[in-house]
Amino acid sequence: MEDGTCQKAVPTTNAILAELRKVFVDAVPQKRVPDETRAQALEIIEAFDRNGFVDYISLSSSVLFSGNYAVNLDDLKKCTFYNRLRQSDFPTAGNYLGGLEIRKADYKEIFTEFKDNPKAFFIYECPQAYLKTHPTGCRTTNYDIGLRCG
Repeated sequence: MEDGTCQKAVPTTNAILAELRKVFVDAVPQKRVPDETRAQALEIIEAFDRNGFVDYISLSSSVLFSGNYAVNLDDLKKCTFYNRLRQSDFPTAGNYLGGLEIRKADYKEIFTEFKDNPKAFFIYECPQAYLKTHPTGCRTTNYDIGLRCG
């Protein structure tokens, strides 16, 4: 995933949620969504997916049972929908990472360079290549955490 993709996705996620709120208007909160409503929701999401990046992890929290998520449209199509829609937009990230130096390199190189810097903050992405974790914990071209529906 390119730097800032998730930040750029916030307005799109908010637009999807606004459309879904219209479709879910008669769906009972916190309950399973009727099949017709689910089909309409998938049409909306698919239209946004054709036009660019969709943050399926954030979207999952509004349409899937607690703790489940999808990482792409195919995953989402396998899931039962629940009316867990956010009633407010996600806040925009603005200049969330402003002033930070973001580096992409082998973690050993970065750690060696900055290990004595008290202002250094390390965020390591999927450790699969280094720790030989199970591949389902880190899959897709965007990101994956491991717990899924379907």
